[in-house]
Amino acid sequence: MIRTSEETDSGNTERLRLGALKNLPLMDTPAVERFDRITRTARELFDVPTGSP
Repeated sequence: MIRTSEETDSGNTERLRLGALKNLPLMDTPAVERFDRITRTARELFDVPTGSP
């Protein structure tokens, strides 16, 4: 993948990432147990915090 200079700037990259995320119909949706289970497993395997229970 070829990146533009706008995409390689970390501040712009973050703004683009957040803008793309906000445009997806994923935010504020009901919890889905099978996805929560995957998130919990990944959190335990990689010993990292997440925003999910």
